Amino acid sequence: MSAAEEKNKLEFSLEPEKVLAWDDSDAEESLSLLIQKQKECYFNTIRHFNDICVELKQKNKASADLLKDDIVEFISLFSEDDRMFLSLANAPYSYIYKTLNCKIYGIIVIHGINTMIYSLKIALALGVPEKRLPYICFAAILRGLHLLELNEDELVLAIFDDNTIDRISHSVNIADKYIRKLQIKELDMDIIIKLADGVNRIHSGMPAPDIDPNISQYAFIIYLCNEFEKLTHLHTSGKQLSPVDAMKKLRDEMVGHFNSDIIKIFFNNLSIYPVGTYVKLSSGETAKIIEINFNSLLRPVIMIVADSYGKRKNPPVKINLREKPNLYIRKPVINEELTEEYIDLL
Repeated sequence: MSAAEEKNKLEFSLEPEKVLAWDDSDAEESLSLLIQKQKECYFNTIRHFNDICVELKQKNKASADLLKDDIVEFISLFSEDDRMFLSLANAPYSYIYKTLNCKIYGIIVIHGINTMIYSLKIALALGVPEKRLPYICFAAILRGLHLLELNEDELVLAIFDDNTIDRISHSVNIADKYIRKLQIKELDMDIIIKLADGVNRIHSGMPAPDIDPNISQYAFIIYLCNEFEKLTHLHTSGKQLSPVDAMKKLRDEMVGHFNSDIIKIFFNNLSIYPVGTYVKLSSGETAKIIEINFNSLLRPVIMIVADSYGKRKNPPVKINLREKPNLYIRKPVINEELTEEYIDLL
């Protein structure tokens, strides 16, 4: 090899390696794919759980293996970015019904899946071991199976009153008989039943049995999330509260409660302005909450989607309220049209 060829070889070998830059478009595409996966997972979980409820309503046994697969995927996707799941959990039921366009036992199914999402959020914040997360998820979903005692019209059309719900809810053993008809691979059904029973006992004001302290803590997580979901969604003839008012109500009820650490994590992680909800700003504009600032819960990260006259912002404007001291949230708003239009906006 000549001296010139040796020099060219050396220069070639020392040429800097080309690196593909990760630009904003790459990040947006990655987030968009994750959002679609999470939406698909959410609605598949609702469909599969609803199929189980229909079988149980007909007094049949049912396999929950598909539901378990959904939950495993849920946990995996949730750990990547939980904001889409939280947006769906905070969306009005009307959006979910419209998207599914089929008969759903919403008071059991949608409520159960949403409660699971909130419970998973708190469990992860508390550092609950991964192997226990499926049990929390199943208990959050299944503890409402006692409502299968309602008739078909009551379940589908939600034409019942709060007294009916209270009457059934205080019968803590009803859910157990339905849960025992389920077949779930590789999970201990007794643990799920103890968790669901623990939640229902807290709800009914009954003394908890002598069980593992961890199960008692997990049951309390599910109980808090169950109550928050009920307060912030229009279930029955009761009044639907904004997340701010729901948190105030729960805070007043929890004064002096022994699980103070769980309560603090619950308030800080779900927040008075949860991800996916909408607010009216001091400027008159309407914005979607897309991220929580944990050290400043009153000043989250937002996307302004409409001006003070209701005209859409195109594109929406992202603002971190911590960096805008003169702009603040005036009040929460519930807007089904905006929810549907901007469900993917994160």
